[in-house]
Order: sequence, then structure tokens, then C-alpha cells
Amino acid sequence: MYRWSLDLLKPDKVTPSGHRRILVMTEHYTRFCGRAVPMPDKEARRVNSPDSPEGNGLTERVACTIKFCLKKCALVHGLNFEWDQFLWAIVLSYNAAKQQSTGVAPFTMLFAQEPTVPPDLKGRPALEFDTMPEGYADTRVVDLLARAEVVKRQMIHAGCNLEVAHHRDQRRYQQHRSSAYVPKPHRFAAGDFVYAKSRRPKCGLEAATKPAILKVVEIKDTGVVTLEDRTGLKEKTTASHIAPCFLMQIKDKYDFQEAVPGKYHACHVCKRSDNDSKMLLCDRCNKGYHLWCLQPTLKKAPDGEWHGPCCEDKPEAARAERRRSEEADAIASQRNHFVGLGTGAGDDGAG
Repeated sequence: MYRWSLDLLKPDKVTPSGHRRILVMTEHYTRFCGRAVPMPDKEARRVNSPDSPEGNGLTERVACTIKFCLKKCALVHGLNFEWDQFLWAIVLSYNAAKQQSTGVAPFTMLFAQEPTVPPDLKGRPALEFDTMPEGYADTRVVDLLARAEVVKRQMIHAGCNLEVAHHRDQRRYQQHRSSAYVPKPHRFAAGDFVYAKSRRPKCGLEAATKPAILKVVEIKDTGVVTLEDRTGLKEKTTASHIAPCFLMQIKDKYDFQEAVPGKYHACHVCKRSDNDSKMLLCDRCNKGYHLWCLQPTLKKAPDGEWHGPCCEDKPEAARAERRRSEEADAIASQRNHFVGLGTGAGDDGAG
């Protein structure tokens, strides 16, 4: 081992076990994340470091990666999930992924083999054998010597990649400091699909952007953008709070009336799933209706978008709810005008 560094991560969500923070431990040369330990607090019970003026960049990037993975888990399991039960899988995934700086996975550099199952589940052979048998008859000794040769080759390969990554990052830093690098701005236009930034994240595990994909309706010279969701509700924000979403404009290429319900998609009125070719799907809630179950009945599928009876009277109520939500967000933003919130994440690079 070359050198270890530690960093604390705060997911801003207390688990039922009482864990509030995560202690991340990273080895510098192999980029191996030893453990991510959930902790109830950050108080030192026995020994404390005399001086900690700043954290280490490598471990901070690993902590940002772990937090990004926890945000992905929160999108699937909700914000109230027990994040301390997912740390072992996240650490194993990080150690099994190939690093950009070394070109080798940390697990492979440390154990000289590809990870197949968690190490706690793999049986470890007892090291009770003669280290110099006649003709290397013991297969376990041969296996250890073969792994040692693999480690030698990987260390040379990783060291060369680190030199290249260090030179690349140094030139990029110098170019950025000399103001020679100017990022290319993205120009939005009406009809583009975008993601919008969340104004008030509930905790650190909430995604920085809203999960819904919005459409740009109008953009002004002042930077104010009008967005529209799939229900027709509109909201306004600034161009700095949106990110491009590369979604195809499917309305001009596909006909919505060609969509056929699934085999077990039941009618919302008669609760039967037969005659799927005579069933209409609501373009807003995806509920199915037979042509003869509607009032009045229809003889054929209508052209363009179609909304079922359950969604015909909902736009006004939804718009009223959206207006109340926007007013509440405006009041909260005025109260928190001088409070800055920010999130960051980075990829692994040369330390």
C-alpha cells in the first residue's frame, strides 16, 4: 500500500440505525476504496488528528461518486430508503470499474484477478503449505507466483497511464488558468427538450434536477425560459437552471393512434382485457377504454392525441395546483435569497 486518505460524507438523511455520515477510505496508488463505513457522528472517541486544514482530492472524488450512486438509489427506492445497506455494493462496483487515470480496475490491481463475487462470499484457501516444494508441485504456490507476475505487469501499465494522465491534467489546468479555454455555450431554442434544476432539494440524496422532461416553449433575450410538461402546464425559469435533454422529437415521426395496448391491459370501464385492437389509450394517464365503453361510443380511433374521460376535466385543477406550488416556491426562494446551495461531483483523475 502506498498511502491512505480519509474523508467524511454527509448524505443529510438519518437511517433507522442512527447513521448520519459515511467515512470513506481510499488508497492512493491503486485507487482502491477500502471501505465506506456508516457512522452515527464524526466525534473521535480515542484519537484525533492534530491538524486537518483541507481534504484530499482523490478521496473527495470517491466520496462524490458514492453520493452520486446513493442519489441513483434514492430515485428507485425513495428518499426514505436505508442507504447504509447499499454501501457495500456501491464500494464493490467502484472497485470493479476501470479507472480513467490508471486504465485498470482497483480490485484487479490489488488482487491480480477480476472480481466475480463479493470477497466475503468467496472461500479463501488456508496458507499451510511448503513454499518451496519439489518442482512447484503445490498448485496454490503456482497460483500465487502467477498472480505476482500479473501484479508486476499491471503496476508498470498503471504507472505509465498515471504519467500520461498527470501530463494531460497539468496541461488542461495551465490552459484553463491562462484563459485560453472558453467553454462552448449551448443555445436553446423553442421545441428543445430539457431538464430543470430542483429549486428546493429536501436533502442531499435528492437529485439536482427534476425527473420530468420539459419542453422549451419560449426563450427571451433576458434569459427567461418558458417550459411546458406533458400535461400542458407551464412554468418559467432561467436558462442557467436548465440542461439539454437529447430526446427525439417523436410527434413528427410517429402516429400515436398506432400504439396498441398490452396483452393484459384491461379496460378502465368493463375491466376486460380482450379486443385490444378496439381499445383506446389515453395519452395523458395511459388508461385503456373500449370504443363501445365510451359515452358517447366511437366507431374508430380519433386522429391526433386523445384524452380519456378521467383526464378531460383535470387540466384546470392541475393548473390551479401548479400555480399554488409556484407561489409557495416563490415565497421560499425570497426567504432563502441569501442562502446558497450547491452540489458537485467529479470523475476520477490523476491525483
